[in-house]
Amino acid sequence: MNRKQIVKISAFVFFVIAIYLVRGVLLPIVLSIALFYILNPITDLIEKIFPSKMPGRRDIAICGAFSVFVFVVLLAVEFIVPQLFVQTANFISNFPNYLKYVADSLTSGRQWYVGSNLPHQFDTAIFDAIKQALGSLVAFSQNIFANLLGLLSQFVGLLITPIIVYFMLRERAHLFEGVNKLLPMILKEPVRGIFEKTDVVLKTYVQNQLIICSMVGLVTWIILYLFGVPFSLILGIIVAVTELIPVIGPVIGGIPIVVIALAVSPVNALTIIVLYAALQFIAGNIIAPKIMGDKLGIHPLTVILGVLVLGNIIGVWGVLFAAPIIAILKIIYLEIAKN
Repeated sequence: MNRKQIVKISAFVFFVIAIYLVRGVLLPIVLSIALFYILNPITDLIEKIFPSKMPGRRDIAICGAFSVFVFVVLLAVEFIVPQLFVQTANFISNFPNYLKYVADSLTSGRQWYVGSNLPHQFDTAIFDAIKQALGSLVAFSQNIFANLLGLLSQFVGLLITPIIVYFMLRERAHLFEGVNKLLPMILKEPVRGIFEKTDVVLKTYVQNQLIICSMVGLVTWIILYLFGVPFSLILGIIVAVTELIPVIGPVIGGIPIVVIALAVSPVNALTIIVLYAALQFIAGNIIAPKIMGDKLGIHPLTVILGVLVLGNIIGVWGVLFAAPIIAILKIIYLEIAKN
């Protein structure tokens, strides 16, 4: 192994260890980065309204962007959150019953193909595989939702997030310069390249994922509402959140939809499943490439492996943000290799 390979491997290991060490404070960090890229375009837009030489116009623009954000949150609290709490409580208490109904239906279906004189071993293998796959997917989904609910309890992190975002918005032009002064001359150029490319990746990912997740969640809610599926709002939100999980997210978000749709109306369930699959196909193969482009530049198989590895290392954050983390690792790797 030559010196260049040792440097590359060392940089990768250092980055993974750094993420693992700060995993306990990832909530304010991740929220701050996400809010920065959401509020920064609004801040820039408001800032252009005021004269360029006006003192404090950046601060006024930041306050305006925060006001818009708070207004949207208050609207959600007023019209969506109360209904969401009711649906969530009912969903948690009733979902096991829906799951039992589907399991019983699978058992009934088993009786149908047992009568086809299939070998007993073949019958047992099919049924056990279906039951194990369903159980694994449900357990994985429940684990993710439990972790997400646990993250909401970290109030200290939530309280300091606006402060972090304010300084990021105010000092955005000087964020790199402060780090750059501490670096030796040999590292200034590669670190600048890492900062600039990471900024593009994160900006593209956060802003476009917000659009994609919101759109898919909204359309899912409308479809389920029109078909009279219970808990349509909470199911739409689950789909929007799991849309963040690369590749396997749509499957995880679709599990509760399939279970409840089958339990409520097996006739409508097939139509709902087809519409949901079509929506995910359009979002994943038409809309996402159109607005996201190839900014991340990573293979789907790499993302899936990243979800598994990072999920084990840093938990739910590794699952939700495997794609941008791997993209940043790739940027660091390429910059080190180039320099």
